[in-house]
Amino acid sequence: MRTVVIIPSHNSDEFLKLTVHSIQRQTRKPYKILIVNDRSKNETIYRELQNYPNTEILTTDHNGFRAGAVNKGLERANELCADSVLLIDDDTILHEKVIEVGEKILEKFPEIGAVCSKARIFKPEGILQELQDIEYSYTNTDRIMEGTTVAHGMCSMYRMCSLGNFNEKMIIEDWDKSMELRRVRWKIVYSDKMIAWTRPVKSWKKLWKQRLRWYTGALQIMIKYPFSKFALKEAFSRSLFLILFGCIIYSLKGINSFSLPNLISFGGVVAGLSIGECYLHTHITRIKKNRWIALSIIPLIGYAMFLSTAFLWSHINYFRRNRW
Repeated sequence: MRTVVIIPSHNSDEFLKLTVHSIQRQTRKPYKILIVNDRSKNETIYRELQNYPNTEILTTDHNGFRAGAVNKGLERANELCADSVLLIDDDTILHEKVIEVGEKILEKFPEIGAVCSKARIFKPEGILQELQDIEYSYTNTDRIMEGTTVAHGMCSMYRMCSLGNFNEKMIIEDWDKSMELRRVRWKIVYSDKMIAWTRPVKSWKKLWKQRLRWYTGALQIMIKYPFSKFALKEAFSRSLFLILFGCIIYSLKGINSFSLPNLISFGGVVAGLSIGECYLHTHITRIKKNRWIALSIIPLIGYAMFLSTAFLWSHINYFRRNRW
């Protein structure tokens, strides 16, 4: 199977070299590595990588964001007569058997259109990065238990004949492409043997921007595919979240005084939920004992509240902009 690796990249740094090195260490070598420079301001790193073996640098001719860069790579992959395409981010490190595992799955099961990798955080340091790693571990477990809905853009292998161009108008184009594949009866599967590590978000401000983009993009997908399994599931879970949030706000209005019994009752509920979620995360994801520092009640509930706030704000901001 002839596999071409496509790496859309914008203003990347030296970390991109680690990404390319992890591709070159694969047990099954790719036919070609295509790095798509999406109108970066500093092109030094791309000029250096142009001299790497089996590596080709492409440049986009318009600002089509990540989807436009991917489409540029797909155009070249078609010219190279690729059988499969591995799409990865420019801050991703691959396990040495990613291409081998992905190709074997596509070769064995012709009904599969895409294979999604296991996502982990690369060398997490500090509570914020540890919490991101825990969240990613939980997402991986969810993919095993409930099936894979999305071939995420961090690292996924696609059968070339299943792909068309990515939609440049969608915020999260990988989710949109996954929905298109499912609509025409291609299967998307998850393999925990395809392991990829991504560089963690290092500040709360950058995490806020990332999650606003993800949550707004998911809402955009729900509106585009209103009767899909994904949309119905998301609509149910999001409605349940909003209802619970409303009940909490309403119950707080009933607390007329901050008496000791009221504070104990409210604190007990929060602590119970936090401890339960701690146990659930550690039990399901088999987290190491030394991560209990990151899983203490205050960081975990704080992280959950932060994501919940971003979730709510993304909805408010989306409907406000579209005047619904």
